[in-house]
Amino acid sequence: MKLAFELVPDLATQLAPCHQFRLSVLKDGEEIVDSCGSDSYSYHAMVLPGRPIAATGRDAIHDFEPDLKGINGIAGSPIEVPIEDIKDLERISVRLDNNFILAQEILQSFYSLRCQIGEKVLVLPLKSYLCRVNWKGLGTFDMEAGAMCRDFAKDLGTEV
Repeated sequence: MKLAFELVPDLATQLAPCHQFRLSVLKDGEEIVDSCGSDSYSYHAMVLPGRPIAATGRDAIHDFEPDLKGINGIAGSPIEVPIEDIKDLERISVRLDNNFILAQEILQSFYSLRCQIGEKVLVLPLKSYLCRVNWKGLGTFDMEAGAMCRDFAKDLGTEV
């Protein structure tokens, strides 16, 4: 099954040079090969609400000067997730490792996780009780979004 994840702010977010993000998909706590995406910013930027700050499956170096409208972000690239049954989506989580969002309460208050399954998109606010966020260390978080993705895929009638 092809999945892509993006970390999106709920409010306009100011970034500074040297801010870096790494987003990867985990299955049973192990990183899925080729799922890692990284974003590094080398200038002062404003990321607009709903635009990706970080995404899986691609590397992005933001080294251009945006216009006054803010940057639009670069979408995540869908990656093949090895699952045998749609119930296996419950075992999927997303890891964020960054040097910008250091506290769990900031992550959960002001950010959402966008999941793309096929052509359909689900936006999951991290403040929702439906998405458990586990603090792993300073700037490192595991977001358990698999159950929501499973229910979303079932509603879409997605086949594995």
